[in-house]
Amino acid sequence: MIMMNLESFESSCLFYDAMHFPHGFNRAGVFTRTEAELLNRCGFVIKQLSDYSKEPENDAQRRMLAVIHGEETAESLIERTWMKYLDHIKNHRIMRFYGLSNSDSDPEYGGDDASW
Repeated sequence: MIMMNLESFESSCLFYDAMHFPHGFNRAGVFTRTEAELLNRCGFVIKQLSDYSKEPENDAQRRMLAVIHGEETAESLIERTWMKYLDHIKNHRIMRFYGLSNSDSDPEYGGDDASW
């Protein structure tokens, strides 16, 4: 396993994702405490790298971009945590797009008149 220097990703700005994790990473039930802390401490820089608003400054940052683009396998804890984050938000978008219809407003599924 690759040990990655977290200083390459730390920022004075904490990272949060109010859209997908309105109560924070640590209360989402998705991440361990360590993973939630890593996302808070390092996610801002990784997000900037992934959306090209920041150029990679060192090998660790270049490797993270390669992992995000599928060119390398996530090996370090921060790489695996970021990929877990991306996987969760990708699946969240799919679930919202293909979500089940609301049975209360859909007469085909019984609506309010369904007798059980």
